[in-house]
Amino acid sequence: MVDFWGVPSFNVDISRVRRVLTKLARGHINYELSNVQASPPDFVTFTPVNHLNHEQLSAFMADPKPDIFPEIGSRQFLSLIWSGSSGFYSEGWSDWKIIQPGRYQYVVEQKSGDSVRILLSDYLCCEVIWD
Repeated sequence: MVDFWGVPSFNVDISRVRRVLTKLARGHINYELSNVQASPPDFVTFTPVNHLNHEQLSAFMADPKPDIFPEIGSRQFLSLIWSGSSGFYSEGWSDWKIIQPGRYQYVVEQKSGDSVRILLSDYLCCEVIWD
């Protein structure tokens, strides 16, 4: 659809996008943390990159700083061991996983709850949080 000024626009089925993001986040949490999130998330948000200011984008793209060690035997724990890092306030084990450059990347963070940030097509910033 094109608006009055000739700019392309489209309608977004927000509930459908939230369901898809929740499924992706559940999969990433299960894969990285060996943790099953069966309950609905407490927070799901998404916005285009060009709607964020520099500080917001920097905060979104920042590597997470964990408060607790991941579960022993989980993929994230093994990454911590392989990196030789303590994992706390250092880099190497919890940074963004780039699945396909320019198309899909994500990061999983575990603090008081679990959260997943996803960047789709270097365009859509998404975050799903369970407290």
